[in-house]
Amino acid sequence: MAGLGIAAVPAFISTELVAQGALIPVLSDYRLAAGSLYAIYPPGRHLSHRVRVFIDFLVERFALPKPT
Repeated sequence: MAGLGIAAVPAFISTELVAQGALIPVLSDYRLAAGSLYAIYPPGRHLSHRVRVFIDFLVERFALPKPT
């Protein structure tokens, strides 16, 4: 957006900016390799309900599709 170059930006961030003309898509056919996501929290026997719900959300949202 500031003319600093090319960046890989997630669609949930860039879609509206592209529609507004603030970003210009390049290399649209290029796909980044899949990465990993880690939830790191303090050790202990009990997680707060909020942390547990957040981790469950991450697992559901970012889980790989199951093979058919």
